[in-house]
Amino acid sequence: MDKIEALALCIASVSGAFTPGSEAMRLNNPGLLRAFSMRVEAEDGLRKFGSWYAGFKALCFDLQTKCSGKSRAHIAAESPLKDLLKLWDIRSCHGQVNFLRRAIDDAAITDETPLSYFVR
Repeated sequence: MDKIEALALCIASVSGAFTPGSEAMRLNNPGLLRAFSMRVEAEDGLRKFGSWYAGFKALCFDLQTKCSGKSRAHIAAESPLKDLLKLWDIRSCHGQVNFLRRAIDDAAITDETPLSYFVR
């Protein structure tokens, strides 16, 4: 599995993207991405997408940018995974690390894995 897609699925599962009636599902926004521009459709400060797939692609793009160290989130490519997960308010990331280990088939992933690992 693609590493960025695995990371996106991990975030989506925490954001409620697979729970009927959740804000993430209602907005087709699996990462609960915020709206920073007036040019995008938004509701209560969160982006609203035309389809779940469009929201998932946007989440993948957002993660690719963050893991490359090129975002405005003040996070570097050398930053650990736990710092990225904190952006989604995930403080205890044991479950997410296990998810990623299984999805990517790499038992070496830890909460200290540099974000650059996901864009290689």
